[in-house]
Amino acid sequence: MQKKIIVNIGILLVLVLVSACSEEVIRANVVKEISTESRAPQEIRHEPAKPYVPKKIIKNFADLGLGEEVMFTGKNLHILSYSNNVLEMQLDSQRFMLKQGEKISINSTNITFKEVKSYSKDSAGLVKFIFGFENSFRKLNLYEKEGKTFSEKRTYDISVDFVGKKDGESVAVFIVNNQRSSPLKEKDDFYFKEGCYILVQDILHDSRMRSVQTDFFEITAETIQ
Repeated sequence: MQKKIIVNIGILLVLVLVSACSEEVIRANVVKEISTESRAPQEIRHEPAKPYVPKKIIKNFADLGLGEEVMFTGKNLHILSYSNNVLEMQLDSQRFMLKQGEKISINSTNITFKEVKSYSKDSAGLVKFIFGFENSFRKLNLYEKEGKTFSEKRTYDISVDFVGKKDGESVAVFIVNNQRSSPLKEKDDFYFKEGCYILVQDILHDSRMRSVQTDFFEITAETIQ
């Protein structure tokens, strides 16, 4: 009799434990379902792409001299020569000619030759210098605006474009095959792309006064990126 009571108590305890566990499982499932139902789905928003607006870039280059090179949106503009009112230029590797007021379009870049300004002055500037090229050299004396040509394996056109003062010191500017040097003082040298060089020995003022003319050019470059 006593054993039967103990067995019944054990069975009752087991039933109580099973019932309690079932309630916990049911409660957990109910909470999970409520949590899942209450979580709103996240909306993914995509910002509309902004339309591309082309940008116009305009650059005005004033007072460019012969031989000068300037950069415009990664392109190299080179002033080559001016003769008979025609200006020869080069944009990267393409050469072209323009008269004052004319415009040309090259590789999506518009180039306009707007104006030429000419200045005259009396000059007695004389430069003594060494011109080195192709494992040889020449000693030369040239006045401002004078030039000389040498022809060996290649041709070298040399001229003295300017003689004057900078920061109180006498300087000279040379052009060799359309490349312009920086202002050079006595004892200065300059190496050109052609592989030649100039070494200035003396910058003098001779008694021979000459009237010389210098041309400066105004160029406008325009592109769309």
